[in-house]
Amino acid sequence: MPKPGSRADVVLGLIFAALGVAVFTLALSYRNMPGMPVGAGLFPRIVGGGMVVFGAVLALQGWFTRPALVAADAPAEDEHARTGTLDWTYVGLVLGAIVATIFLMPVLGFLLTSFVFCIFIVRLSGGSWLSAIIFSPVMTYLTYLAFYNGFRVPLPRGLLG
Repeated sequence: MPKPGSRADVVLGLIFAALGVAVFTLALSYRNMPGMPVGAGLFPRIVGGGMVVFGAVLALQGWFTRPALVAADAPAEDEHARTGTLDWTYVGLVLGAIVATIFLMPVLGFLLTSFVFCIFIVRLSGGSWLSAIIFSPVMTYLTYLAFYNGFRVPLPRGLLG
């Protein structure tokens, strides 16, 4: 992945912020259900607002920070840091994992799909198997608790019932 200070950070930050504006704007059109203190658009508005803030931060960081210097004999993945380009293979694999998760979650359920997704992302990002095995169930369970108990959002049960 590109290091801070790359042109890719500016572009990706602006794209992420623009998507956040779109999510926020779309969420404004959601109607509240009668008798409900919190409407369906609250969570998407929070997510959209966060996307705008963090996208802007990434874009500003990329704009004002100089690219990291990388030695001429550095590994190939550092080429992206030196040139400020984006590793499209990494991006494609992450997007593919997200799409696979969307399609598999109704069949396999939230817990199993999220566990496998987390392991894949940790390993893809350079984490060890040990950190993936420790991190994935913890994050899956915390996310489950946040959505199921905190937000009261029912999640797909899938194979685990």
